[in-house]
Amino acid sequence: MLDLQEISLNMCIITVLYTIVHYYPGLKKYSNEIKFNVYRSLMCITFTCIGINIMVEHFGNGSLHPFSFQHDTITEAFNLFMTYLVVDVIYMISSKNKRIDLYVHHILIIIGLTISNYTNCFGYIQSIILICESLSIVSGIDSMAIEDKDNKLSYYCKKFRKNIIKYVRGPIWITALLIILYFIKKLPILFSSSGIIVSVIMLYMDKIWENKCNKVIDMYE
Repeated sequence: MLDLQEISLNMCIITVLYTIVHYYPGLKKYSNEIKFNVYRSLMCITFTCIGINIMVEHFGNGSLHPFSFQHDTITEAFNLFMTYLVVDVIYMISSKNKRIDLYVHHILIIIGLTISNYTNCFGYIQSIILICESLSIVSGIDSMAIEDKDNKLSYYCKKFRKNIIKYVRGPIWITALLIILYFIKKLPILFSSSGIIVSVIMLYMDKIWENKCNKVIDMYE
């Protein structure tokens, strides 16, 4: 499942995308961190669309075999997402980013996906979890709004993020947790244990991020 050659190609594609964003004239006045947030937003839009496409296109077989159904689209999504996460962590370290929550999120997901790959349990359900990346769709816009002191736009971005947490991420993580528990006797203990731990921690982190959004939202409501 994990294809190092494909990951290397993805690394080149991601680098080109970030370079285009970095040197885009419309973003010239913004810092490298904000430009990186714009790049991340574009990647998260991509992953959300891929996740939705896989969920709809392969619902029949995928829902019956959530941990074993395989397809080329799922493999490609897995390799691209792993590349994105690794690049993100590398950038965060090199830029001395101090967001512990983001480090925890990325490292947990990388470990979870690696275990899924190692135990041959990567399939339909992990692809649907890509939709959770919709949380960061407005990260670029929000960071630009904060820089421009456009508090109203930042408020709308926080509202969007809160709704994604409540109506998209929350249900997906809970569903993933319940599916793991339902199939737990048929799954490798390493995979089921890591899946439960990741799901619970993600739900807890979502609550933290929702509270951060509320601090801005409450100023306008």
